[in-house]
Amino acid sequence: MKQKIFFLFTCILFSFFSFAQEGKKMMKVEDMQADIDFFYEKLLSTHPYPFIILSQDEWKEKIDSLKTSITQPLTKKDFYFKISELNSYLDLHTSIHPSKKAYKKIQRAMNYPIFSQKGDTVYVINENKEECRLLSVGGNTPKEIERIFFERESKVEPMYNPTFLNMLRSYCKYNFVEDSIAYTYISSTGKETTSYLCREKKSKSASKKNKNNTGTALEIDTVSSSALMTVNTFYPKSISDFRDSISSYIKKLNEKKVQRLYIDITSNSGGLVNLTGYLAGFFIEKTGQIYAGTWTSKASKERDKQRFDFLIRNGELGDYTQRKYTFYAENSKPKFSGEIFVVQSRNSYSAAAIYASLMQYYTKNCTIIGEEGEIKAFYADPMTLTLPKSKFMVSMSSMFGRFVGKDKNRGVVPDIPYKIYDPTKHLSLKELNKIVEENKNNNNKK
Repeated sequence: MKQKIFFLFTCILFSFFSFAQEGKKMMKVEDMQADIDFFYEKLLSTHPYPFIILSQDEWKEKIDSLKTSITQPLTKKDFYFKISELNSYLDLHTSIHPSKKAYKKIQRAMNYPIFSQKGDTVYVINENKEECRLLSVGGNTPKEIERIFFERESKVEPMYNPTFLNMLRSYCKYNFVEDSIAYTYISSTGKETTSYLCREKKSKSASKKNKNNTGTALEIDTVSSSALMTVNTFYPKSISDFRDSISSYIKKLNEKKVQRLYIDITSNSGGLVNLTGYLAGFFIEKTGQIYAGTWTSKASKERDKQRFDFLIRNGELGDYTQRKYTFYAENSKPKFSGEIFVVQSRNSYSAAAIYASLMQYYTKNCTIIGEEGEIKAFYADPMTLTLPKSKFMVSMSSMFGRFVGKDKNRGVVPDIPYKIYDPTKHLSLKELNKIVEENKNNNNKK
């Protein structure tokens, strides 16, 4: 018995040590270059439109430049830092990740202190609520982090609000092995202090509290007879809980006789397409089958291996096939018939973009508020590939869609344009009502 316990303990200890050392393993130059070539070959053979963000010549230049920059053995962590630069030029569904173990670990959020900025100087608020000048994070100065951020972030979609915190979030993604990242700051008295950005630990009590978390919420203001329904995901932990929550929200709206409903999908990065149909079914008057757009995919061996059963080969289209998404309204009649406003941003991707296009096209009394949909939202159905040497994971888009709506090639065009400067903050019900009323007044003046 003791031997078994000792053996089990040894295995756990070895696994933990191996994982901790994962980012420190040295890779040969030829192995890293082989991984880069493998990725590029799969991008060309599998992605339906590999050159829509960068041209073929630009991609070739990026790949050659990356390979040329690798002249000596690197740790896996350093190699990931280099190759993940390619993520800046890919769509949302296509990206390069660390190995499964490391990626699972970095999904835990970092605990960040409060930062403030005055010109080029960044301050961190210490436990005494004192502003202390930030010297470095992970060995890099704030200016170096800013440079790294702008070098790596896509020029196709520059951030509206590149605060230091947003830059730091991106920077921390590259340190995929670290449990914590050291940062130093200096107080007004000249005292230099080192602290750590630590990843949140999973809490059993928190998981129990959030057992029925659906990523949705509802706020009702009876005075203005308006409501705000927030839908942050179409990939909830529980599909049945998601459906039950939405159904109960609609009942409450009718009970409170709400006349105006805002549906906030500004931070919704997508999920299950059938749930967009479920949510749209409460508002779309048309019954039966509805058309959500044309989806084009490139035929490839990888797709065959992963058995995408919904694909129908079409010889007339050569290597490409077309697919239509179809939805059935969940209700024979809409359960909410008041004014509907869908609030979207440049962070409303994939299934969320499909939802906005469905609502705009099929619902007579729906108005879209926010930013124009981005072209990256049109890629879908990622396949999982593995780089042969580093074992990094690759999510590769295999389809490209053209949705219904005002602009099939760019995403949903808002009826009321409004810039969402900070993707982490949602517009309040009061702010949304103000935006709508100001728009009405401006239209009346015209």
